[in-house]
This record gives sequence, C-alpha cells and structure tokens, in this order.
Amino acid sequence: SNTSSKAAKNSNTIGEFTDYLNDEDLTGMDHQLTTAADLYCRAAGVFEYVVQEMIPRWNEFKPVVITPLRDSPASNKKASAESSRPVDVQTSVVSAHIRLALAEAHACTVRKASIKAARASAINLSTPGSGAIAHSGGAVSKTSYGLLAKLTVGVKEEYERAYGLLKAVKDQNEISTEFRTHVKDGKFYYEAQAQVLLGMDAYEAQQYGKAIGFLTVARATFLALAKSSKSHTVAQSAAFEYRLANEKVIAFQKINDSVTFEKVPSASELLGLMPSGRELLSVKRYPAPKPSFGTAAAAKEGGADGGDDGVNKITYALEGAYF
Repeated sequence: SNTSSKAAKNSNTIGEFTDYLNDEDLTGMDHQLTTAADLYCRAAGVFEYVVQEMIPRWNEFKPVVITPLRDSPASNKKASAESSRPVDVQTSVVSAHIRLALAEAHACTVRKASIKAARASAINLSTPGSGAIAHSGGAVSKTSYGLLAKLTVGVKEEYERAYGLLKAVKDQNEISTEFRTHVKDGKFYYEAQAQVLLGMDAYEAQQYGKAIGFLTVARATFLALAKSSKSHTVAQSAAFEYRLANEKVIAFQKINDSVTFEKVPSASELLGLMPSGRELLSVKRYPAPKPSFGTAAAAKEGGADGGDDGVNKITYALEGAYF
C-alpha cells in the first residue's frame, strides 16, 4: 500500500543518506571499506605471526624471575614465561587481537553490503512495478538482510571470543579497563546490529510482528549502551543506531496497528530465531622479512647448516669490527 511504502521509505535512513551521494561517492566509500577490511585481515596476520612464531621462540628461553626472600620465605619462585612478560605480548591477549581484527574486517564488509542493500531498497521503493531494479543504466545488486545478519552475528561471536581470551589473563588490572569495556560492549552492540538486520529481513518478507520484535530488542540495547557504556566509541555509535532503530519501530508499528495486526514475538521467542554466525574473510598470512646480514642471513644463503660457504657470501662494512 501507499502507506506502507511511505513508512518504509521514511524508516530506511541509510537508503536516504545514500540518496544524497552520487555513484562516484558510493564507489569511493566502497573502496575505503574494502581497503579497511584488507588492512584488518593483514593486521590479524601480523598478530597470528607473533602468536605462532615469535612467542614460542621466546618461550624457549624460559626466563626465571627471582622473588625477594621476604616475599617468599619458603623458596624462590619461578614465574612462567608468559606471566613474566608485558601483558600485550602474552598469547591470550595477542590472540584476542586476532579475533578483534577479523571482527572489524567483517564489520567493514557488512557495512559496505548494508549500504548497497539500503540503496537498492530505496530505489525499489521509488520505482515500483519493475522486476529488475535499475539505476544509472545498470542493475543494482543487493545482499539479503538475512545473510548480512548472519555475518554480523559472526562479528559478535568474534568479540565474544576476544573477551573470553582477555578474561584468561590472571591479573585483569594489567589490561586497560577501557579496552575490556570496549570489547565487552562491542559484543552487545553487534548483536543488536544483527537484530536490526533480522528485523529488516522480516519486514521485506512482510512479517511485521517479527520485524517490530527484533527492532524493539535492538533499540533497547542501543539505548542502554548509549547511556551506560564507558567506551566512548560504542556509546556514540549506539546513540546513532538507537535513533535509526527507533524510527523503524515507529514506522513499522503504524503499519501493524492499522493494516497487518500481527503478534509481536517475545524476547525469548526472538532469541530462538537468532541464526549462527558466518564468516567471509580470513587471516592474511604475514611473510616475515628476510634478514640482509648476520648469522640468520648466512644460514639462508649458504647450506642448510649455515656453513662457511654461506658466511663468506654475506658480508657488510666493518663486519666484526665492533669495540
């Protein structure tokens, strides 16, 4: 109906935002988000290299920390190789950064696809009666909101894994409170984002009760984060998303109250409808640079045992002339 189309148009805030951008602007945004996702995958590869290559080598040395006698009257204690080092080079913390980098890479991908989906929906509403959605002489491709929701649930799950890894650190005081809060609240933020997308998926299937239910739960989460999150980034983003979710709830509620009269599922019923997460991207392996000189370079250049032949091939100015 005309009423439902108008309400949907008014609620499609991202679509309205992209209406003010030309194709060149949208292409630029697409490129920026693609580049950001690639950089996050590369960053995850660097963190993975630290966990798989550098920390195990470091552990071979097994440094011993001697506790003063007054603190340990029974005997001297040996601290583990992990706990004796700065927290940011402990396996669990670096592994958490792998999960967070992948989460943000997927978030960039979802954001890019969400803009395209909203743009396509906005164009579809403005050009009814056509099977194919045309814009600027070509078809507008669209990723389903259902798939975007699954990908966003995947982002939430990565944040969940990262928070679990951070909780494994014995002394939580070594980890910044702001950082722990950001990771914990990020999980709830992306869960709410997934619920918004599930609401939009239900709306497109004309399941207004389910759409209102998902969006109402998401709206409540965004409001709580905007008011109480100690992470400035999460609080600011949640405040913005709350406004968008609230507009959608109001618009869809008007349709349901006047046309469809569908029952709105409870929060527990909606929880059972949440899908499992999906992943699209993976860690990009970090290739360590080859040393240009020294013992390691000699070993690589010479034989497998790094014999004299290799050493003779690798020389540099003032080699061995240190005082």
